[in-house]
Formats: sequence, C-alpha cells, structure tokens
Amino acid sequence: MTQQVIIAPDFETSQMQQLPTDWRPGVRVSVVTTNAFPLGAASVVIAVLLLGLIACSGVVGTINGAGMKGLIFGGVIAAVLAGCYAALVLAARLLLPEVETVIDWTQNSIVHRRNRSQETFPLDQLTEIRVTPWPDPNQGIVEVQLAVGDRSIPLLTTDHCETTEQACRLVAVAARHLATVTNTRLVAPPEIPLNDMTCDDRAWSDAYVSTGSTAVAMMRMAERAGNSDEAERHRREAMDYFDIANRIDPGNPAPLLKLGELSGDGEAGKRAVEQALAADPDSPDALIQLAKIQDRDGDTDLAKQNYDRAVSIDRCVETLQARALFFQINDRFDEAVNDFDDAMERASDDDERASLLDMRSDCYREWFDSSDDRRHLERAIKDARKAVSLDPDQSRNLANLLIDAEEYTEAIEILDDWIMNEEEDAYVFGLLGRAFLRQGIDMDSAIFHLTRAIEIEEAAPQISDPGWQDMQRRSLSYLYSLRSEAHQKNKDSEASRRDIETSRKLDPQ
Repeated sequence: MTQQVIIAPDFETSQMQQLPTDWRPGVRVSVVTTNAFPLGAASVVIAVLLLGLIACSGVVGTINGAGMKGLIFGGVIAAVLAGCYAALVLAARLLLPEVETVIDWTQNSIVHRRNRSQETFPLDQLTEIRVTPWPDPNQGIVEVQLAVGDRSIPLLTTDHCETTEQACRLVAVAARHLATVTNTRLVAPPEIPLNDMTCDDRAWSDAYVSTGSTAVAMMRMAERAGNSDEAERHRREAMDYFDIANRIDPGNPAPLLKLGELSGDGEAGKRAVEQALAADPDSPDALIQLAKIQDRDGDTDLAKQNYDRAVSIDRCVETLQARALFFQINDRFDEAVNDFDDAMERASDDDERASLLDMRSDCYREWFDSSDDRRHLERAIKDARKAVSLDPDQSRNLANLLIDAEEYTEAIEILDDWIMNEEEDAYVFGLLGRAFLRQGIDMDSAIFHLTRAIEIEEAAPQISDPGWQDMQRRSLSYLYSLRSEAHQKNKDSEASRRDIETSRKLDPQ
C-alpha cells in the first residue's frame, strides 16, 4: 500500500503550490491571504513596456528628423500610462479585500484579519470544521471554514476546479488533519463522503506513523550531530504524530510501539508492547518488540517462541531479518545464516539485497571470530563483494574484512579511492591507518592516517545521547591504542606511552 506522507510547511499566503496538511501545535499556520494584484511581476512587465515605448518614440522621431520631440512625446505617453497603472493598483488595494486566517497554537487562538481589521477567537470555541462549496455562479470553488460560535471563518479556499468534487478533494486531507488535531467534528457535503478522499482510519493512521518515523530519523541524525535541542524537537514532533495515529485508530499497534520506543523508559516500552498486542494479538511488529524485551531480560526461550510466531504469521524480509539478528546475538550462527538466506530470496530490490548481504557478511565474520574457521571469513568477504557491486557505499566494510584476511594491498586501494572521492571520514582514515600498521611496512603512513582519524573524531560535535557518547569515546580510545602501537614500531617510545595513557583514560576497561 502506498502510504501518504503528511508534510509540515509554514504557509504565509494563498499563492501556494500545495495544500497545507500539518496543523500540529508549534507550527504557525497562515493561509488564505488573497492579494489584490501580483504587484512584483506586473510592475516589471509595465516598466519594460514603458521603457520600450520611450525608446521606440525616440527611434521614430530620429528617422523623421525630430528625435527630441519623439522622446518627449514618448515620455508623456509613458507618464500617462504609468499614472493609470498606479491608479489601478491603488484601486485594487482599496477595493479588493486582503484576508488572512492564522491558527496561533501558542496563544490557543484563531486570528482572522481582513484588510486592517482583526478579530481573535479562542481556539476552544471551535465547534466544527466545514468543507463548503461556493454557490452559483462559482461552482468549482470550495472553502474550508472554521465554525466559531455563530461565525464561519474562511481558512482555506481552492482555485477554480472543473468540478465541485475535485475542489473538495483538494482540501479534504488538510481539513481532516486539522479536525483530527483539534478533535473537532468535520462536516462535508453529504454527496461527497470524506472517507473516500482521505482513506479509511487504518490507512490514515499509518500515514501519521510513516511521517512520525521520518521525524524519528531526523531525531537520530540530530543526535549523531550532537544537536540535543533539535533532537528533542524532532522527538516531540514524532510523538505528536504517533499520538494522533493512535487516536485515529486505537486498534493499530504501530503507533503504540513507536510511542513505547520513544518513551526512553523500559517499563513504559513493555506496557506499550502489551497494549499493542491487546489491540492486535497477531501483530508481527509487536511480537518482535516483545521478543527483544524478553531477550534483553534473559528470557531467550520465550523470545525465540515469539520470533518464531512472528515469522509464522508473516514470513517476510523484516521478520526473518529480526530473527536472524536474534540468532546472531546468541551465537547461533548457522540458524542466523539460514534466515538471512531465506530473507535474501524475498528481497524486493537491490538496496534491500545489499543491506542483507552486508548483514550476512557481518554474521559470517562473527562466526569466524568465534570459531577461527577461515572459511567463514572467506564467505564474509564474498558477501561483501556482492554488496559492493549493488551498493558502492558498502566498500568500507569490504576493506575492513580484507584487513582481517591480511589482504592489505587491496584494502588500501579501496580506502584510498574512498578518500579521493568522498568526504573525510574518521572511520575510513582509521581503517587505512590499521591497514598500514598491520602490513608492517610504512609506519609513517599508519601514524599519519590514524592521526587524521583522531583529529576528525575529536572535532566532531558532542553527542547528547549517552549510548552514542560511549561509542564515540571507545572509538577514540581504540584509535589512540593503534597509534601507540605504530609509534612503538617506529621506535618512538615516548609518543607511544602518551597515546596508550590517553587511550586508557578514555576507556579504562
């Protein structure tokens, strides 16, 4: 099913290319500003025409031996036309209304402006949102109106459409969204059912979940960039969407699960999973979330049962991948590989295949680390090469495996090519430094690349999330320990000592 993404623009005028569909608290909404004239474009056109008139008059006058008279005549005509245009603009300004309606969430009010007059209404007095077609002779124009007391305030108006139904469809999504957010009754013409325009409750709820998930992705990016304020703003935004999705369709487990994840509270997350399963006992997503909680708490047998149940209900890439990762974490590598194989057969596109190949490669590598069986490392490299053929961004993972396999020359070539063509990356410089270090030939190059990796890592913004902070600290500690080893091989004991002390301070373990 194609899911609708609900956008969040901040509209200032009615000269819009798309409809506003997000009236979430915190987003200022300003719509239906009807300007009398498109003054900017019209003024440029008029100015060009007047200058052309003057120039033409001068040329004609010159040809007839009266150039100056021609210019004067052209100037007079241009001045008269300019005066007429100014009068037309002034009349339009005075006679045509300029209307704006603003929903001010910070003040919980509706502000309606008409020319220089302004009226303000409390938002809690909003009783209905109406989708209202204009009467003849204006068929094809539809207005979204706010019913406040005995007043109907225009909020959003369509341009002329071929039919009234088409016009209704243009405003239906925005109207239903606002009605949902404000918990207000939505009224539409009886011959045009709004559900036909804006999907059923589950589809509408899923649309909010989809948009909330986008906000979560933005939150994660802000966390990695160390911008805690922006991350918190996106977290609240996502929770708004998931809360609305849950109110639209309480039987939809997806928003409950998302709210549990964002709560940051293990018990709250568990309660959200239980509520989701109460709403839909056969929800694979809820079963997988419950299995993750059980595995975290040490109940691996119960977790396995719920993973198995999720796969039996919906044997798809997502459920198979989740169970494969569970097997991998618990060192059941043969079962993990079987699930990755099954998921690969069900992959729908190259991006999905590349991602699964990368995960199966990682599983083989862990299997190699656990068993010291080189066949598993060779399989990991084989999968990594296939992943790179589908997605060149996976080349760093291939280089990492090649270093483990002591194939340093190829690894260095891959990483050098990455540095030449991509932006500077601490991970890539660190891999390149490790490759030179393990190769044992050029310690100066090892030190240079490890130093650059450390510089990039230390210059990165501080991350607010404790988990990410710990990962960043341990990564930096590892880089210092590698550079210490390179200094030692380069016969610089003092530099080696300083680096190993710094490494231990960053990660005493």
